[in-house]
Amino acid sequence: LCCVCHCVLERKQTRMAYLEESNISPMFDNFVRILEDTEGWDDVCVKRDVTVKQKYYEDDPLVVLRGQGIIAAPYKAVLERLKDSEKKGEWDLFYEKGHTIREVNEKTGIGYFCTKSTMVTWARDFALLASGREIPEEEGGGLLFVGKSFVDEELVPEVSGYVRGTIKIAGYRLVPAKENPEWTDITFIFQVDVAGWLPTSVVNMVNTYQPLCIIGLRKVLTGTTIHPPPAE
Repeated sequence: LCCVCHCVLERKQTRMAYLEESNISPMFDNFVRILEDTEGWDDVCVKRDVTVKQKYYEDDPLVVLRGQGIIAAPYKAVLERLKDSEKKGEWDLFYEKGHTIREVNEKTGIGYFCTKSTMVTWARDFALLASGREIPEEEGGGLLFVGKSFVDEELVPEVSGYVRGTIKIAGYRLVPAKENPEWTDITFIFQVDVAGWLPTSVVNMVNTYQPLCIIGLRKVLTGTTIHPPPAE
């Protein structure tokens, strides 16, 4: 019996290897690499002082999107909103529903969420591994909140009516704004494969609008989509 239990435990640990630091650290490395890359970004749009840019990397047909803006709220308050899967639909127009599967530790968790269908896409769902990492005070403070898809068919089986997509990287840098340290300078980086039959060009076009969720996040935190907020 002990041998059987050991084998079951070993298989479970192997299946959940995505929770190991050897998987999480490269996720942050990839995010920081994109974050610090300042060359070759094309302008997509500017809306409500949120700028959206895009870039294609060699041998990858999926576009990487980058949104940046200011939210007149402390970065820890922004983080709490980002982590609240029950209320994400209040600021992300693409979001349908989701929940936390497991809090692995105080910095890392795994979850499941669904996005709404659109005129050109069926509803999608995703299994997400997300983790936070503080930025040292000597580097200005703030934090990184980064995620990507994981595969665990036992824990997160396929759901009828949804196409399982893959988040290659999605994350936020939240740092005190230079103009006011009580505000947050937020950068959102996003690359996803929504899977299914859609041409990559259509997928990239649909994904272009995702970084504008910063505007929705701003509204729920400050009561306005405008920055800076109107004087009371």
